[in-house]
Amino acid sequence: MNDETVHQLCKQVVSQAHAGVDVVSPSDMMDGGVGAIRLAPLIYYYVL
Repeated sequence: MNDETVHQLCKQVVSQAHAGVDVVSPSDMMDGGVGAIRLAPLIYYYVL
């Protein structure tokens, strides 16, 4: 369940970065969630 949730959160962050947001403010308490969210835009060539 956690891996699926992290994957969906990363997809949302990349979508938001593509839309032009300046800040993403997650409230994720699961293992690895925030770390994955921070790396997702970099993997897809966005910098937040």
